[in-house]
This record gives sequence, structure tokens and C-alpha cells, in this order.
Amino acid sequence: MMKAIRILSILLVLSITPAVIFAQGSAEKKKLKKELRTYRKMKPMEIRNMKMTYESRLKDKKTQDLRIKNLQRTSDSLQNLVNSNNARVSQLEAQLAAANAAAANAKPNSAKGYYYRVQLGAYKEYNIKAKSASDESFSAVTEDSMNKLTLGLFYTLAEADQFKEDVRRMGVKDAYVVPFKDGKRITHKEAAEGLRKK
Repeated sequence: MMKAIRILSILLVLSITPAVIFAQGSAEKKKLKKELRTYRKMKPMEIRNMKMTYESRLKDKKTQDLRIKNLQRTSDSLQNLVNSNNARVSQLEAQLAAANAAAANAKPNSAKGYYYRVQLGAYKEYNIKAKSASDESFSAVTEDSMNKLTLGLFYTLAEADQFKEDVRRMGVKDAYVVPFKDGKRITHKEAAEGLRKK
């Protein structure tokens, strides 16, 4: 009995399958016959032109696809560049903020590089350091129990020397030029060599 049911089900499947295949095939056949009738009515030049148009459009599509692919690559590269530049801008902004904060907290005597000042004198009894302005051109420091006052910020010896002469004419006979590097007092020889190398 089981064997009979199995054989019957196989026969049923085999009988239905050709009908389905035939139905799909006949619908396709009808469609193909209709297209063939349309093509038979066409002149050979029309068919040729239609084929050439199809091939041209296919070629254009391939060209467009390639162009889109290249544009996508370019877009990706540009996006990477933008991301890199944005990161660099953020880094520079952070550095600028840090530099601005450092400048706001900088000591008055924070000039960098080689420069000259004119020392007005060195006094034991008189200390105007506490009263001095926070301008870089004026400095009052205490060294070896002497209060040393300097005035001006000049990047050439000639400018400092000219200012020293002006101060002497004003009555400060002990005024003289003092060289510095990054806020530290140095000798004239060191300053001259440093400026020459620069």
C-alpha cells in the first residue's frame, strides 16, 4: 500500500510539472512571436539603427558606471583629506588656546631671543619693583641685594645705544646697555655671536 501511494504521488508530480512548464513556455512563446512580428514589419536599417542605439547606450552606461566609480573614489579621498584637515584644525585651535592662556599668564619679563635693555641704575635703598607696570619694556629685578632697573626692549644694539644716549641726556648718567637672551642676562660677546648666527 505504501509503495502504491509513493508511485501515485510521483506520477502526479510528473504529470503536473510539464503542464506548468508548458504554461510558462507558451506565455513566453506568445510574447516572442509578438516581438518577432514587430521585428518582421521593421526595415533592416531600422533594426540596425535600433541595435546600434542599444550598443551605444550600453557603452554609455558602462562609461557612466566607471565615471561614478572614479567620482566615488575621489569623493572618498577628499573626505579623508577633510577629516584630516579638521583634526589638524582642532589640534591647532587647542595649541592656540594654550598659547593664549600662556600669554595671559606670562610674566612681564618674558621676551624671547636676543635683545637689549638700558639699565638705569642699581640701587640698594630704592625698590620700585612692586610699583612697576607689567609692560615688557620696563623691568625691575633684585640681584645680589641690588634693585636693578632696566627700560626698553630693543632687538639691535644700535637702537639700544641710541636710547641709552637719550636717557643720559635726561640726567641718568649711569645708564648703559645690557644684553639678554630669553630673559637671562648675558655678555655683549654672547649677544653679538648669537645675533650673527641668527
